[in-house]
Amino acid sequence: MFNISDYVCYGATGVCQITETKKERISGVTKEYYVLKPVFNENSAVYVPMDSPVLVEKMKPVLSATEIKKLITNAKKRNDEWIINDFQRSEQFKETLKSGDRADIIEIIRMIYRRQKELILRGKHLHVADERTRRDAQTPICSEIAFVKKITPDEALELILAD
Repeated sequence: MFNISDYVCYGATGVCQITETKKERISGVTKEYYVLKPVFNENSAVYVPMDSPVLVEKMKPVLSATEIKKLITNAKKRNDEWIINDFQRSEQFKETLKSGDRADIIEIIRMIYRRQKELILRGKHLHVADERTRRDAQTPICSEIAFVKKITPDEALELILAD
């Protein structure tokens, strides 16, 4: 169970603070919700139904600075191969993002940037689906690293991509 004022990483939104629990009537049904305020987008709010285990499960405690450092260090040791088949790659990336495994998500970001560098050298561009995956992977993980290390999301990306 989470408490008001806890910070959590929530799905693709990134780091949020639980600001309150609130009963709301939506579509004729009254439920109790966690109200999450994204740290890097204070003008929005996310309502997570407290009675939905699937959605509440997406709320993960924010990693510690030590865990972040270990995650980034271990990511630099990986060098997963690019999946040539567009459909297979897209499906694999979707499954990885859905799993929420931070180490695998960091590797997706690193893989896509490596591929982008290769393509630029040949005068080509990334596939639109790969760009979308990069953005979807980058937002939550960079948000979390930035929050923990007290840096910007762009600086967090630099940490992920540094060799």
